[in-house]
Order: sequence, then structure tokens, then C-alpha cells
Amino acid sequence: MSVYYEEKYRVSIEEEVAEHDEIALGGEYVAYDDDDDGNDGGDGEGDEDDDNDENGKERNDGSSGDDDDEEIQEDEEDAAQTQPQSQPHPKKKVPNAPSARHIPPTHLHLTRLPGGKSRGKPKYGGKVLFGYDSSWARTIYETIDHKNATRLFRHQSSYAKMKKWPMEGECARVRDIVENSGSDASIQNSVIAYDKAAISCFTERFYGEVDAFQFPFGEMALIPEDAEQILELQVEGKSTGYKFKKNLDWKKIYELTEKLFGWDEKTTYDLFVKGKKYPKKEFKLKEIRKMHAGSLEKDGDNELLSEKEVRATAAAYLLYVLASVIFPDSKGNRVSINLLQLLDPLEEVSKYSWGTAIIAHLNAQLANASRERTSQMNGNLSLLQVWIYEHFPSLIKDDGDIQLEPTWNNTKPRGTRYKYSGSQDKEETQKLKLLAMRQKLDNMTGKEVNFDPYKEDRVGGLIDLAYYHGPLFYPYGYSMNNPNRVMHQLGYIQDSPD
Repeated sequence: MSVYYEEKYRVSIEEEVAEHDEIALGGEYVAYDDDDDGNDGGDGEGDEDDDNDENGKERNDGSSGDDDDEEIQEDEEDAAQTQPQSQPHPKKKVPNAPSARHIPPTHLHLTRLPGGKSRGKPKYGGKVLFGYDSSWARTIYETIDHKNATRLFRHQSSYAKMKKWPMEGECARVRDIVENSGSDASIQNSVIAYDKAAISCFTERFYGEVDAFQFPFGEMALIPEDAEQILELQVEGKSTGYKFKKNLDWKKIYELTEKLFGWDEKTTYDLFVKGKKYPKKEFKLKEIRKMHAGSLEKDGDNELLSEKEVRATAAAYLLYVLASVIFPDSKGNRVSINLLQLLDPLEEVSKYSWGTAIIAHLNAQLANASRERTSQMNGNLSLLQVWIYEHFPSLIKDDGDIQLEPTWNNTKPRGTRYKYSGSQDKEETQKLKLLAMRQKLDNMTGKEVNFDPYKEDRVGGLIDLAYYHGPLFYPYGYSMNNPNRVMHQLGYIQDSPD
């Protein structure tokens, strides 16, 4: 099993980061196994199967299908271990695993430079972009014809998941708690169908070392104002990483489930996802939904639900939102029990800076997706997709799959401005679209980019956070916000970020 790289770097704010000693650093890369495609069961087997047709193809909302009745398969390596050992036989060429079938065969690659050096590596030796050797960008550069290097990401749609638990089915008391949580806006504004070609194309240009996209005209990045303008999330407040424990002990888990849901230890234990030897500290989203959805009917006209039951339903719904919309990851159909910390107490949920957290988490997912062998993309992709449309209008100018919502006006969040109607299952069509977009970006100049699409609609000046240089935390790490790298997006002339 090979390892791509394990590189750590520290920033000049070590004292501040030390206060979050329970948090993994966003600038700390983990090692990626050969068989790791970023899919930990979220795309193949699991919970959300309602969006598939009978042939298992993805539907037009951009969601990927799962099966509730199938056991979650952790990864291809585990699956391979269950196969009977065969007798030794002469070595023959083994095709790439499903997670890496997008990688062009060797005969389509350019030969490496003397000493095995990668082509396209920065002239300074890659001291900043130290992960270049294992990036998909390097694979594209070293493929003789870039048309043979195409990768379209699988993805589970946040919108598709939330359609299965509509807020309209919950009683007024539950809705009040959810609407006052500060995270409700992310649901209402993450409704666009998945543009596979656009997301896949831009991910090719992302580098987690600097948390930014690289273009011929310079760098661009997701900044806090994007979360505010597109998803209408607050970008100031308490950090979701503050005192967050990455691995809760069992005692604390049982305390939280009793407090938030009223479950005893046996109920909690029975709901854990079963592992090979021990239960995992995860719940299936479907089970949470089955237990708590539909409070409007249960409550009736006479408020039959107790206050404790109302709060339990609201907590369950918010946990579902955290896993499906704000922090979606490769678990797909499951949610980490650790996220319960963010819901205790419910009255404090609205105090978190959900906007900066969602950007930090998305940057972490982009960093993982930029690796050569990754084939599934996670995170709130509605944010990234609308960001692309807003900043690169020339890319979508003649695209019939992308339309403006006729009822949208500038008093509404940008997340509801666009509609995407492109097919999700026409693989070759999507690849051609990706290639065309890649070529446009290669030849694009800064004059074709709308660096500040919010300028005309912004009330007052830029928010103070726009000039903040430091970490944006999410529960399991952070990404770096460095305005010096993206001064164009703040309305200034770009100089060297060093």
C-alpha cells in the first residue's frame, strides 16, 4: 500500500491554534491509500436510495443512489479481503480499481523527466504546492492528450436528502427552533441540481496547500462573503471548532443522546452503525428520520407533543442538516455522533459562525478531491457551483443547461438565482463539456472574470472579516483565509501574496 504524502506545516498563529488542541489542522495532510477514492460508503451502499431509477442511474437532481437494505462497505480494500485466496499465477496487468478508473493508462502518459521529476512542477520546486506530485493536475499535465484525462465526480445531493425530510411536515414549535438556529438558510439556498462538469473542472485547479484555485490570471478562493451572499449564512460568531472533541467517549455520548433525544443507553446502542467487531460512533440518517419526522401529524391541533418531544425532533432535524447540507462528507448516509456537541444546548446553535465553517469544510473536501485517485466529491457543492456561475459568467453564457430563475431579485440570496437542468447520466456529454470548460479556463484572462459580483448589491462596504488573515475553523480542522492571495476579489490590484 503506497502513501502519496504526509506533510505538515504550521502557520504563524500557532499560539491561537494551540487553543484548539482537540482539532486536526486543516493544513495537515493525511496519507492517502491507493484504494482510497474518498468514498466511505456514501455513494455505493447505504441510506438514500429513493433518487435512483430501476437501473441504478443517477437522476437529474444530481444525487447518487444508495440502498438502505445493503450493508455499508467501507472501501474496496476491505471488500478484497473477503475474497478467497487464489493459487499463485503469473503476473498480468491489473486494471485500475473502480475508484481510479479515470486515470489514463501508462501508454498515454509522457515520460517522466530525468530523475523521475514530475512535469509541470512549479519552477521553485514545489515548496509551496508540495502536493503537486500526487495531484490530478499533474496527471492531466503528463497525459499526452489532455482529452484522455477526464474525471467526473460522484456526489450525493444535499437537496435530494432534504426533500426526504421536508420542514412542511413538522409542527410550528419544531419549525421555530430550526428557523432560529441560524443554519436553516443553508437548506433553503442549497437547492440547485448538481453541475458535474463545472464542479469537476474547477476542482482540478484547487490546491489545499494554499486553499485556493490556480488560474492563468492568478489565484481565487472561496471567502466568507461568498457563504453570506450565496447561502445567507452568518460569518461571525462562535467557532464550530471551539472545544470540539473529535472522539467523544461513550459516557459523554450517552449523556448527549439522553439530553437531546431522551434515549436510554440501550436505545442509543441499538442505533449505532454496526462495525465488524464493535459499533461505530455513527447513526444512519434514515433511522434518525424515521424516528422523528412528521411532528405536524403527531402534534395535531391540540399540541399533543410534549416540549421534550418537540426539542428532540428539532435536534434530530438539525443533526440531519449538519450531515446533509453543512458538513456532508464521504459517510454519505451516516452522521458522526461527535456533531451532537454542536447542538447542546439548542439555544446556542444560532451563535455559531456557520458561514465560515461551511467554507472551511468545503475547502478540506476540495483538497481531498484534488488528489489523483479521488473519484467522489463532498461538501456543500451548491455553494461552489453558484460561486462558479457568479464569478465566471463567460463560462455559462451560452450554456442552455443553466438558466436564471425568473422570480429571483437582488433581495434574495444568490443560491436561488440559478437553475441547472443538465443530464446527470450522459457521461460522454459531460466529459465533452468538462474539456471545453477546461480549455476556456486555460485561455481566460482576468478581463473575463467578475472578481466581485456582489459589489452593486452590497449594502455599505466590505465586512471586516474580508480582511481577516487566519484560520477558518470547522469541527475537524481548519482552512486558511488569506486575503493577500485574492486581492482582486476584494476590489484591489493583486500583488505578490508573499
